Amino acid sequence: MDLVSKPKTTAPIWAHFGFTPNDKGQPKDVDTAVCRICRREIPAKAANTTNLRNHLKAHHPTEFAEVLKSSTAAHTSSQVTIAQAFERVTKYKRDSMKWRTLTDSVTRYIAKEMQPFNTVEKPAFKEMLHNFDKQYELPGKTYISKTAIPNLYREVKDEILKDLAVTNAIASEKDRTARALGLCRNLVNTFSMSWLKRRDLKKAQMEADIPQHNLVLDVSTRWGTKQKMIDRVLEQIPAIRRVLIDDRKHGHLNPTWQDVSVLESINAALKPVADFTDVLSGEKYVTVSSVKPVLDLLKDELLSPDSNDTTLTSNIKKKMCAVLDEKYSPAPLQELLRKATLLDPRYRAHFEAAIIDDTKGQLLKEIMEMTEEGHNVEQVSDRAAADDDVPTTSSAPPPKKKRLCDLLQKRKAQPSTHGLTKREQADAELSRYQQEEALDNSADPLMWWRDNESRFPLISKLARKYMCICATSTASERMFSTAGNIVTPVRCCLKPEKVNMLVFLSRNLPSH
Repeated sequence: MDLVSKPKTTAPIWAHFGFTPNDKGQPKDVDTAVCRICRREIPAKAANTTNLRNHLKAHHPTEFAEVLKSSTAAHTSSQVTIAQAFERVTKYKRDSMKWRTLTDSVTRYIAKEMQPFNTVEKPAFKEMLHNFDKQYELPGKTYISKTAIPNLYREVKDEILKDLAVTNAIASEKDRTARALGLCRNLVNTFSMSWLKRRDLKKAQMEADIPQHNLVLDVSTRWGTKQKMIDRVLEQIPAIRRVLIDDRKHGHLNPTWQDVSVLESINAALKPVADFTDVLSGEKYVTVSSVKPVLDLLKDELLSPDSNDTTLTSNIKKKMCAVLDEKYSPAPLQELLRKATLLDPRYRAHFEAAIIDDTKGQLLKEIMEMTEEGHNVEQVSDRAAADDDVPTTSSAPPPKKKRLCDLLQKRKAQPSTHGLTKREQADAELSRYQQEEALDNSADPLMWWRDNESRFPLISKLARKYMCICATSTASERMFSTAGNIVTPVRCCLKPEKVNMLVFLSRNLPSH
């Protein structure tokens, strides 16, 4: 009779014992084991193996030695050394690389996901990190707030500043610009915090017959506001001097001719760039295809040396050109900008022949890589959109009977591509597209592609892909308020400097 093995057991000794089965093939009596060697019944109450071990030791010494050897090996493999046990309970030192790496990850999570500082003190969060790494000791919210977040803010800010052309250009001339810019900020703050000063400024504006505008304060993360602040102060210089000329307390804020000269030099260098930045920050029109023409215009004309430029203006322009060249030098970025520019019917002729041929080859390759699945999906979506336009009410007028000219119109408008491969069709489309007359710069390229989609069915898909890219991040930032997501009713006690850091990190911290 075959014996039934003990279920759910890993002890090696049970390999030599089993149970008498019942009619259903299950153990008949779990308190009485049967030796598989001599078929003797051995009491094993509550799965106790003492009697089983004694039976093997007395009657089957060879099998007992094997069981003993297996038990010893299993016990040894699961036992850790003293060094390993010590490592498991020893916490990482705060100056160790491992602790700094883990803490930096936690800090980035809090900043990027806009979590409150006390997240690090919540039991569930601490338990989760403890399960990940028992040697890591999570710092408290005070350390995160006063040390980790400020350190990360400075690190990310330094990286961002390296990529800002205007900020770097002005910073390179800090010795000459620091006083003038500081004077502007003090002027704005002085007039902003005193209603008497604002009243006197308005009166002086009327007397001097200049626009009644308020002064503007710059924002450190938006370089364009620096130019607006300087431009507004220069505009209001006559009124400012009228207000401060007899003010003993704030008379030192009256700009000298040297200050005005520095501000005019800075403004002369920044104003052309500021105008284009405002235009490229739009979201209701195509902007990505304008980046390369704008860069060429800035470097070749607006930021090129001029005989009327002061030394300060010339130095700022040179520095901005150098930073722009470095910023837009990566090959993938250049490739994207060239594709977008070539697909814009306003700018497609603004290339040298070699660059056009190279970009055309890249577009052909991309067209060939477009899957038929994506093509079919777009056809389905177009048909669905067309179906949505059909009136469904019973009062809709009956469809007009089609004429022969209507049926032949589509064939007449679209050249025959029968017998052409996909590559030949794409090449023919690109050749015909390059021969089209260039649009006026004020025209809408999206409207042009809508009207000519049937003539260029393959290229239009690429135009749809690239024309939707925004040239700047301004459009994305307009869609929601990061500060509103951070300063919630639960976190209303955050200090202004902490809010500034968290907003900056949330918008600029790279995602991995």
